[in-house]
Amino acid sequence: MSGRFIVSLDCEGKWGMADALQPYHHRLLTDEALARVYAEIVTRFAAHAVPATFAFVMAFTLTAEEQQQFADILADTGRRDDWLSHFWSEQREGRAGGWFQPQALETVRADPRHEIASHSFCHRDLADAAISEEEAEAELDSAAAAARLKGIQPRTFVFPRNSVGHVSLLRRKGYIGYRLARPPVSRLRALAAELYLWPRAEISPPAAPGAPIAIPAGYFLNWRFGPRRYIPRTVTARRWKTLIDRACETGGVAHLWFHPHNLITAPSTRDTLDEILAYASAQRSAGRLRMLTQEQYCEELLAGAEPTS
Repeated sequence: MSGRFIVSLDCEGKWGMADALQPYHHRLLTDEALARVYAEIVTRFAAHAVPATFAFVMAFTLTAEEQQQFADILADTGRRDDWLSHFWSEQREGRAGGWFQPQALETVRADPRHEIASHSFCHRDLADAAISEEEAEAELDSAAAAARLKGIQPRTFVFPRNSVGHVSLLRRKGYIGYRLARPPVSRLRALAAELYLWPRAEISPPAAPGAPIAIPAGYFLNWRFGPRRYIPRTVTARRWKTLIDRACETGGVAHLWFHPHNLITAPSTRDTLDEILAYASAQRSAGRLRMLTQEQYCEELLAGAEPTS
């Protein structure tokens, strides 16, 4: 029996926090810094031969010329749009950096071991209660149009802010799986969870016929910023090693996810990531662990290779 290890990244630049941007975002999340961090991450993964799923907000990948093809969505025409109003305001105020970084996508797809997944078009909340089915479909269609423009066809999906909703649309749009989300908890409880050293490996719940695979939600890699910086790096590393060991012992899944820009705003997170990847690589070499992208995981389940607990 061997465990499964999945790494997924929410690739979004400023789109992910458009309604909550802080001065440090403008200072740190520059176009140049984002290009560098994606190159660094791909290099780090290559050093450990780790495949990963990079789920892109598709607007983030557009060049200036390509943005013109989505002017009906991105241009500020005076219409009401509670989400894009934040983006338009930033553009008017001259804070254009960090919203578009097409080089990030090119850097990732230069290494064929990685999967390019979708994280929507412009990071709208797709929860059932937040958006109508018609509006959710429009967001997915825009993401698909941008993907075609870039010459890619994402097959798995990561919901913006982990707000899972309108799942029935996904299979119709060609997705075979999506990352689940953990129930929301307070910031204090989320912080306390980082000190718990015995997290459980996961398995996917059975999928209904014709429904997309619900990929285990996984655990966020502690972002060593704000109060989270007080969590000792050794504790985070120990927590992940235990989770990987449990996946190996049970045949379950250890799923790690984070945002590439977390390594810009909290550089010491890099060292923790390296230690976890090195440990996972060692377990793979020992025949205890397999490394999969989200797409590969879904393909295994669709082929009948159900995980065991």
